[in-house]
Amino acid sequence: MRISPGMLLLVATLAVASTGLAQTGSFPRFRGALAQQTPTAAKPGISLDLRAVQDGVPTGSPVKVKLITTNVTDHRLTLYYEYLGTYARNLDVHVRNGKGAHPPDTKTNRKIKSQTGRTGGDVKPLSVDSVWVPLEPGKSREDIINVSTLLDLGQPGKYTIEVDRGDDESRRWVKSNKITVTVIP
Repeated sequence: MRISPGMLLLVATLAVASTGLAQTGSFPRFRGALAQQTPTAAKPGISLDLRAVQDGVPTGSPVKVKLITTNVTDHRLTLYYEYLGTYARNLDVHVRNGKGAHPPDTKTNRKIKSQTGRTGGDVKPLSVDSVWVPLEPGKSREDIINVSTLLDLGQPGKYTIEVDRGDDESRRWVKSNKITVTVIP
């Protein structure tokens, strides 16, 4: 069996990234280990505020949300983002429809899950990019998340959305507020 140099580089990058992330706790698959290592008195270094980009979204249009991450400490933080394609995979997006059910995953989300160890699957790898973003005390960063790239929100109705991410300061997962977005016919 012959392994291409590109595949070898991808495997090496993922191995190094996952080792470092296991130590920092900034990766969703380490949720259990992150929670077990957390002292109960530690305060989060960030807060998350989720907002709808559009109140009523026509069926077939992208459902986007704005995530505002604020540094609530008295010192500079450095936030880690690891992207698969255009999705920051160290953010967990939770969606429920009006009946409380999880909408079906899109093809893109199945690729992401297969590469983060969340499910099996034989899919073509997505490109991996990572970036460290400095955030000064009291300052915020805004990210737009296209939820439609992850989940099939093609049915009209109300969807409850929440996002969480690992916080290196407290070594806990920080949850955003829950919002409701309406997909209209």
